[in-house]
Amino acid sequence: MDLKEQDLAGWRISAIADNVIFLVGFGNWGESEARNFCAEYMQIVESFGNRPWAVMGDATDWILEDPMVQGLIMEQNRWIVDHGCRAGCFYTGPGALNRLLLYRLAIPDSGTYRFRVYPHRGRAVEALGASGFAITDKQLNSFFRGEGKRA
Repeated sequence: MDLKEQDLAGWRISAIADNVIFLVGFGNWGESEARNFCAEYMQIVESFGNRPWAVMGDATDWILEDPMVQGLIMEQNRWIVDHGCRAGCFYTGPGALNRLLLYRLAIPDSGTYRFRVYPHRGRAVEALGASGFAITDKQLNSFFRGEGKRA
C-alpha cells in the first residue's frame, strides 16, 4: 500500500451554536467524500429553518485538487447562500494555496453574505463575531473533543 492509499480523507461537522456550523475538512477528497459531505451539510442547514446562520471552517489539512470535487463544493456553496448562510469564515494555517482555492470556490460577497479566509482560527472567530455570529472557545473546544461526525 502506498502513502496515498493510507491517507485519511473526511470531515467533521456540527452545529456548535443555535445558528453556527463548524466544520473541519481533511485529506484529499474524491467525489464520494464530496457528495456525502454535501448531503450531511444540507441536513444540518435544513434544521435551521428560515433563521440566518453562519459557518466557520478549518481547511488547514483539506485537499480539494479534483476538479469534480471543486465543482460539487461550488454548487454546495451556492446552495448554502440561497438557504440562509450570511457569513463564512475559514482558516487555513499559513499556507496561501488553500486560501486562494477557497476564495475561488466561494460565492462572491453580496449585501447579505460575506466570505473570508484567515491564516489563524482567532481571526476567523473575530470575523464571525463581527458578522453577528459570536461563538465561544467553549463551543469550539467541545467540537474538538469529539462532537460532530467523521465520515
